[in-house]
Amino acid sequence: IEYLKANPQYSSMVGLFESTDVFSKMDSLGLKYTVFVVSNDNFYDAQITNKNFAATGHISSASLSPSTLKDGQRIVVWNEKYVNVEKLLESGDQISLNGSYIKKIIKTENGYVYELNSLINIAQSLLQLIEGLNEDQYSIFKNMILSKNVKVFDKANSTPIGVDNAGNTVYDSAFVVRNPYFLARG
Repeated sequence: IEYLKANPQYSSMVGLFESTDVFSKMDSLGLKYTVFVVSNDNFYDAQITNKNFAATGHISSASLSPSTLKDGQRIVVWNEKYVNVEKLLESGDQISLNGSYIKKIIKTENGYVYELNSLINIAQSLLQLIEGLNEDQYSIFKNMILSKNVKVFDKANSTPIGVDNAGNTVYDSAFVVRNPYFLARG
């Protein structure tokens, strides 16, 4: 946070993180982070439809050293989506994160700052779009849809990590949200 605030070329990203309380959450958790940023020249506010989704899509609660990034790796970011790492062999050490290229890496006291050539493009699901709707304008519609959500354990995408004392498999669990409105429309 101190590094970003001290460098005026990141003032647009700082404004995004402050307006969505990302910095406050980072301070309260006190973890090591990886923060993905763009300079003001590459920040296009008009492209951002959901500021909270965009801001949380540029923070990971893992301090990712550049040497640990592997081709095909997936990084989970705060908006609960994955960013795909691609090492481009034809260009040597060039690394892409969902199509955004790393320009510069800065090691800070509590993590890493990766400067990218563009904001990370992360697809927002229909459910996330509905959850992000303004409560004042869409409360009836939003509540009608979300009241039908059912969270279901996804065994096929959950990884077994051990066995408990009773002999039951313990999973690093994945869940999916099912909604009859979505199922009816395929």
